[in-house]
Amino acid sequence: MGQPTRKLFDIMSDSEGINFDPISGKLNFAGSGKVNSVQIYDLNSRLQQNQNGRDMKNMDVTLQADSTYTVRVRAGKEVKMFKIIKKIIH
Repeated sequence: MGQPTRKLFDIMSDSEGINFDPISGKLNFAGSGKVNSVQIYDLNSRLQQNQNGRDMKNMDVTLQADSTYTVRVRAGKEVKMFKIIKKIIH
């Protein structure tokens, strides 16, 4: 058996330009405009991770446990929220 593969499945259709790279463990924001902040919330709406910056291109999510999360991405005045499922596939 090899190393487990980390996968992130986007379960909302309106998050184009946002994807997960299983090799680097990063959530990437290609084509999503100038991302200023990203928050990750657990199923109980508790903030698990917060990152602010100017024109962010990615966010490392390797420390998050396998679960379902709500991700809030702010780019300028626009805010997008979507759900993700992060899990290790053996």
